[in-house]
Amino acid sequence: MTWWSVVRFLHVLGAELWVGGQLTVSLVVLPLARRLPDEQRRVSAWMVMKRISPVVSTA
Repeated sequence: MTWWSVVRFLHVLGAELWVGGQLTVSLVVLPLARRLPDEQRRVSAWMVMKRISPVVSTA
């Protein structure tokens, strides 16, 4: 395995994590959050973003 293969693998893995996070938020979290009252929506959105943020920022 060459150095370039490792770099490409890490790049593709990071892109998959980023795209997967975006799809999860837009297709799962937002539709569910729209059903909540405003105050609960803010708290829930904050909790979700705290969990997703380390993965997305690393990707």
